[in-house]
Formats: sequence, structure tokens, C-alpha cells
Amino acid sequence: MDSSADASRVEASWEPTNEGMDRSMLMARDPILFWDEVPLYESELDDNGVSQLRVKVCVCICRSC
Repeated sequence: MDSSADASRVEASWEPTNEGMDRSMLMARDPILFWDEVPLYESELDDNGVSQLRVKVCVCICRSC
């Protein structure tokens, strides 16, 4: 393996926390201002199915900002 490839590798680690997520914000039904789906890549894999890479963009009102 090339040493320049090792230098660019980033190691990630899990850190325990007592913080939680605000479930009420996750469950809120904010209005959607804009939504779109953009296919970036799609290829048929003969008899093995389809390979797709898509980006989905959803713009909503942020009530906590």
C-alpha cells in the first residue's frame, strides 16, 4: 500500500454521550418547500438487477433556527 494513501486516511471512533435527540423535532410535520430527486448514475447489471445513485433534496422550514 502506498504511504500517501495512509496519510489521507481518517480514523473515526465512537464516543459515549448522555445527550439524546429531540424526538418531537423528528416527528414534526413541517411543510415541504421544495423536493426533488436527481439520478446521478444508473446502470443495468445484465441479469443481476440495476445499480442506481440518486440524490434526494428536501427543503423544509427550520423552526429551531
